[in-house]
Amino acid sequence: MCENLTSFYYDCENPIESDSELVFDGSLENATLYVPATAVEKCKVTAPWKHCQNIEAYDFSGVDSVSGAPAKTVTRR
Repeated sequence: MCENLTSFYYDCENPIESDSELVFDGSLENATLYVPATAVEKCKVTAPWKHCQNIEAYDFSGVDSVSGAPAKTVTRR
């Protein structure tokens, strides 16, 4: 599903739990997940996020949007 995914940003204090096989089809192992500092430990034990090889703290203050190829944009609300 997302075999070329290398990094993504998830601005959520309480990560949503879901069956990783249905959501990301095992494609998180090589991706870096950036989350608020308060969510790092929660993501390490919550599926599907716990399957990320790297989970790092990120300061989302001042972020208006995140873009990726090909021309897909997610706007922070």
